[in-house]
Amino acid sequence: MIPGLPIYISISFVLITGYIVFAFTKSNTLKRTTLPMLLSWSVLISVMSYLGIYHYQDGDKISRYIFVLLPITLFIVYLVRDKSFYRNRDLRWSTAVHIVRLPVELLLFQLAIREWLPMEMTFRGWNFDVIPGATSILILLWMKFGVVHKKLLLSWNILGLIFILFILTNGFLSQELFYKQFKYSVANKAIAYFPMVLLAGVIVPIVIYTHITDIILLSRKKNNID
Repeated sequence: MIPGLPIYISISFVLITGYIVFAFTKSNTLKRTTLPMLLSWSVLISVMSYLGIYHYQDGDKISRYIFVLLPITLFIVYLVRDKSFYRNRDLRWSTAVHIVRLPVELLLFQLAIREWLPMEMTFRGWNFDVIPGATSILILLWMKFGVVHKKLLLSWNILGLIFILFILTNGFLSQELFYKQFKYSVANKAIAYFPMVLLAGVIVPIVIYTHITDIILLSRKKNNID
């Protein structure tokens, strides 16, 4: 864990991970092994980060964080390719997945003011992910009390996907191995520590998967969402 970090930040990341996994299970038709695999992966990367396996060390030529991103990327590709996971999705629950992006942005700001990641990765820099987080709540209220136009929700998902991919790229390029090359104010050290490792290892992949699969569904859907 990050030394000197207020405990509420660490607890919040764990709670947010728990919520997004719950919303993920509610918005998909999972196979018997899917949830245990996801939970096992969460525990594995948590232990590995706690032991310092992902921490940058002088002399590293490649990013150790690739061992977080590559396995979960393959898992997400598998989920996207198998339409049985999301064919009968409740779009309310998949939209609810994105609520976590609002508290995550507030927590990233807390890490940035302590210089554990660059301010460029927050809403005061290049991170616009707070917008999908806040608007997801409004869309859910709209779904509850009215009819949401399919094209509006499709456009919102496309924009949200662009935002999350953009900040994921920034998160990767700002880590200790690369940050000087790309002129970030400070290195993104937080991502290698527990529980912040869950952000790129679990939270962000679920957000990306949910956007991609909702875009697929909405592109084929004939009716508006009520």
